[in-house]
Amino acid sequence: VLGDAGLHLAHQIRTHVCKYVLGWIGFSELKKEARAQTGSAFSNPDFHKYILDMGSVPFDMLFDRLEDWCSAQSAQ
Repeated sequence: VLGDAGLHLAHQIRTHVCKYVLGWIGFSELKKEARAQTGSAFSNPDFHKYILDMGSVPFDMLFDRLEDWCSAQSAQ
């Protein structure tokens, strides 16, 4: 028997795993879209810099600003 503390910990672990997986899916979709829009101009390091420079923002904001980033990458 886990007890209250064990059940709480198990719940926290499941919650964090779920958040991690959803974040991974979101980043995968964002990267897939960036690759589709930039083609051969896509740069993995530049893409990661774009993500990190945005800071802690919701995925909606990353997706909203992705087109501007992709246009800038394609123009280089």
